[in-house]
Amino acid sequence: MATRRSKPKMYTHAEHIAALKAQRAELEAAKNQGYSERNQLVLALSKLFPAWLERHPIDEAPWDADWRWIVFLEIPVDAPAGVEQLSWHIHDSERPLFEHLSVRQANSWDGHTTMEKYARLRRLRARR
Repeated sequence: MATRRSKPKMYTHAEHIAALKAQRAELEAAKNQGYSERNQLVLALSKLFPAWLERHPIDEAPWDADWRWIVFLEIPVDAPAGVEQLSWHIHDSERPLFEHLSVRQANSWDGHTTMEKYARLRRLRARR
């Protein structure tokens, strides 16, 4: 006995656009949740190690205006330098989490890449 396949539902252009917008909103919310969770860890680190805030220079690489705050940290590492820098951009909406940090009017970034930052974090010297 042959089974009949139902025809796939045909969507109007407007329905398709609405579905794509809903999917984008879900993905945006998931991304923002990820940043928020990461920032909780950055917050904890900023209370354990020397840390400060700076604004990303407006004339450098393009950053959205609401992502120009940078948290800088100096951590003790098992490496010849003994101390290395880490940094993360944070969204303006999460700036209140870092009120305990001073704001420097400088460009302290040492040029590290994201990969270098996490390699440095893995070299964090354990407290004994």
